[in-house]
Amino acid sequence: MPRRPALAVLTALFVLAVALPAQAAGSLSGGAFGTGLTAPVVLTVHLLGLLALGLWAADQGGQASGQGPAVALVAALVFGLLHQSGVRLPHTGLVLEASLLVFGLLTAFAVALPLALTLLLAAVAGAVHGTGLSAWVGAPSSPLPFWLGTGCGFVLVGSAGVGLHGLLAQNLSRVWVRAAGGLIALAGLLMLLDMM
Repeated sequence: MPRRPALAVLTALFVLAVALPAQAAGSLSGGAFGTGLTAPVVLTVHLLGLLALGLWAADQGGQASGQGPAVALVAALVFGLLHQSGVRLPHTGLVLEASLLVFGLLTAFAVALPLALTLLLAAVAGAVHGTGLSAWVGAPSSPLPFWLGTGCGFVLVGSAGVGLHGLLAQNLSRVWVRAAGGLIALAGLLMLLDMM
């Protein structure tokens, strides 16, 4: 019965995303690299946002499936470093939460966009993720290990989104991909309404 493993994976991801408080990051970190590595995994908005980005990029197929997450990673690192240098973007928290709603809905409704627009959305999402991660941790005493760890964590979670798409689409059906997108969109809406 292939449906049970996929349902278990979706349930586990949802429980993990809802249950992990941001404070858990401190207990999982091991110096600047460990803090950077764990931040995208244990902070709910980043975990769901990067999963949504990977899920949607994989749903786009073609060049978007690899280039979207890569552009988001570069934007996250650039804007994270800019934030640490004093450059501030307005409303990054709201845009970050809204990105869950946007990528979740794009996935839920199987919206295909031109590659240039896909990469632009990925860059915006990456920029707010990088800024949010930089603001959360402040200015670490060792920025290079922190951002190396953050890059690894970013790739890990984004790749998990791509892998989740493959698991659901190949072992079940694209309906499960749509359902995963809908759950992430719901989480984004609840965050925007301060209910999560």
